[in-house]
Amino acid sequence: MQHTAKLNGIGFYTNTKFYKKDLDPPTYPGNWINQIIKLTEDFSTRQFWRIEGPESAFVPRFNKIQNMRIMSMDKFLEKVNTARGPL
Repeated sequence: MQHTAKLNGIGFYTNTKFYKKDLDPPTYPGNWINQIIKLTEDFSTRQFWRIEGPESAFVPRFNKIQNMRIMSMDKFLEKVNTARGPL
């Protein structure tokens, strides 16, 4: 089976088998929100970080997760960007 993945505004595997097409509507956000909450509950002794950018959805339920911290994209890039220059 051959995949012809392309990098585009929606996702890397868009238009390949088993993935959404360019013009498909967005996935219901409750799916990934519930999966992340379950993950933090299943691994409650681990620390999770959510990196939020200007286009990130505000998810009030994430503020109640004890083992999740939220960091701005700017702060994240400041921490990971080395002498390479802007990403």
